[in-house]
Amino acid sequence: KDYHAAMAWYTLGCVCSELSDDLDAIDAYLRALELFPDTTVRYYSLAEQNLGIHYLNLQMLDDALATFRSCQRHLTSDKDRAYVHYYIALTHLYREEYAEAEQGFQSSWDDPSTSRFLKGESLLQRAKIAFHHHADYPATLDYIDRHMAFTEARYPGVDYSLRGDVFYAMAM
Repeated sequence: KDYHAAMAWYTLGCVCSELSDDLDAIDAYLRALELFPDTTVRYYSLAEQNLGIHYLNLQMLDDALATFRSCQRHLTSDKDRAYVHYYIALTHLYREEYAEAEQGFQSSWDDPSTSRFLKGESLLQRAKIAFHHHADYPATLDYIDRHMAFTEARYPGVDYSLRGDVFYAMAM
């Protein structure tokens, strides 16, 4: 167990992440986790968080959820909490566990430590659930409008695309 060796593997994992190399990133983060002298180091939980993201990218949903939950237990910083909550909700969404996903995105929205970006993403994910899972078109449009207002329409393409899908479905 060596902190410097763990940080070297963690850094390599970050480089592989930037290169969109999920498999090598996973390998590097796993090696880092084995080498950290204890779990109270912030970079230990960040390695878990990043590992979970790569599992999610590869649709390894059980591994992603287990890793994010472990990360949640090891968090040493409140500012990291909202990010992990968001990714747990996203994992539930991918697993088609819509009630858990909605609850997670709502928690992400309610958490004062959540960044503006993730708050906007939480609204957008709830709009997708309302549309694709519930076929609740008025709720979908409400979430889209809230997303556009909250993000000051910085990302209008996704909003207009989903809005078009709603109007198309309503015309059917």
